[in-house]
Amino acid sequence: VLIYDGVLSAQAVDRVGWYLQEKYALPTDFPNPAPVAGLSVESGGITSSVGVRAAPGEPVTLSWSVVGATSVSIDQGVLPATATLEGSTVVSPSTTTTYTLTAVGTTGTTLRSVTVHIGGAIEHPRLNEIVTSNSGGPRDEDGDSPDWIELWNPNPFAIDLGGYRLHDSANQW
Repeated sequence: VLIYDGVLSAQAVDRVGWYLQEKYALPTDFPNPAPVAGLSVESGGITSSVGVRAAPGEPVTLSWSVVGATSVSIDQGVLPATATLEGSTVVSPSTTTTYTLTAVGTTGTTLRSVTVHIGGAIEHPRLNEIVTSNSGGPRDEDGDSPDWIELWNPNPFAIDLGGYRLHDSANQW
């Protein structure tokens, strides 16, 4: 049984269509997917597809990559509608600003947003979950069930974990 979930690439649509046509003589007029878009923001060596923290007026870099669009734009006066599907630009917001990329294709529109948060305190990451002596939990790529921890970032932006360490009375990781 084949299930179409609306997320196939154009190449996958062609392959599925050919298979259905050859095997079952079924219709193959699946819609092409909407454009695939990525938008990220970088500040101080931290890159995120959600958001970063910056000082007022600090330069931050917005980068985008889009497939399957005929037009791309970024609001806030950053990028007027263009056919340039990949690139980057520097912005220097003085207040917290959300930038939204709009990718328009013949089969739909895709939106991606990132936020540059100006100022505010940075909360430390928290240990959210700890699993020790993991004998029956999820397995890694080698088939082992290792111990693990889960960190939670309470901030609405990415943070740098450099300098953070885990330690007990005898060891540091």
